[in-house]
Amino acid sequence: MANPFFSGRIPQDLFDHVEKHRDTTGESKTDVLVKALAAYTEFEGKALDNKAVPRFSELLKRLEKLENKVFGDDTIPETLENEKRQIDLFSTPQETSDTSKPSETRLLTTQQVIDEKIASQASLSKWKNKKLLPKEFKGNLIDFSHRDEEVNTSYWKITTV
Repeated sequence: MANPFFSGRIPQDLFDHVEKHRDTTGESKTDVLVKALAAYTEFEGKALDNKAVPRFSELLKRLEKLENKVFGDDTIPETLENEKRQIDLFSTPQETSDTSKPSETRLLTTQQVIDEKIASQASLSKWKNKKLLPKEFKGNLIDFSHRDEEVNTSYWKITTV
């Protein structure tokens, strides 16, 4: 049986923002819609690709706890309001099993990843397109960071594990 169809009209500026997000993450419109609806309604069933979606109320509590650590009981400075809105509500902290050695995270271009023989361009593209990221490979945790359209360059977050 096919999945039900769900649609609606949204403001142009929200559509543009979602498209920019999709360009960065490589997600489909369906992925974005399902994740957003699941988080907003605190849906606890299976999400797309059997990936659990954090509950929205849980994320708000985590954000409030973080704000209190950073700012104490004061309100958030107005200059940070935009940054607060841009937090990816669907990201979850990465945990590594070996905590005895420190890990190093670097932001590299696709070419730098290839030059350092961390992974090939074909592998990076495949992992990103098939939503297999983050990926542990050759002692590194590889994740897509973002794409800068002005310089036509993708950036990857590489963490040694």
